[in-house]
Amino acid sequence: LADRETAAVAVLRHPGAGLLESTATFTVEPIGIAVLLDDPRLAALVLTYLDALASRGLLEKAREFWMKDPSWAQDIR
Repeated sequence: LADRETAAVAVLRHPGAGLLESTATFTVEPIGIAVLLDDPRLAALVLTYLDALASRGLLEKAREFWMKDPSWAQDIR
């Protein structure tokens, strides 16, 4: 039992191991980025970049590459 991303990577890295990735969602957990409490400008910068990446479709493109295309997994040692 692991989060969806970890399970997806395990399936990609070990295609012949008989692993299955469940489509069921057991819980929904937020993912966060930690920044120093006394650095609101850094937090704003991170949010600005994430918004820019999302609005250009780059976060979705990255998700497709990392979670759907297994070609990168063969380079992991």
